[in-house]
Amino acid sequence: TSALLHDIARALPNHAERGARWLVREGYEKVAALIACHHDLGEDENDPITEKTVLYLADKLVLEDREVTLSERFALSAEKCVTDEARASHEMKYREALNTQKRVEKALFGRN
Repeated sequence: TSALLHDIARALPNHAERGARWLVREGYEKVAALIACHHDLGEDENDPITEKTVLYLADKLVLEDREVTLSERFALSAEKCVTDEARASHEMKYREALNTQKRVEKALFGRN
């Protein structure tokens, strides 16, 4: 459910938080909690894989209606980063996504 609804307010500013608020109002607190943080994982590499982890990674691996690689996804969004601060933040998010993908692959397939 969270994967289907995570971009419910995508066309609006602060869409993760706004979508989460809508879902809380409708009584879907657990789904809302996942949606609220689908952009920023904030997990350590030693943390267990959770629904939050899977939603975060799925969000990065799908663009509109098609699957993409992390490098493709982040190459497209890099074009929007015009300041040094934005580029540094983008690079940090890309590294977080790569680390998350490695963690999930290791959990699923035993890959390092």
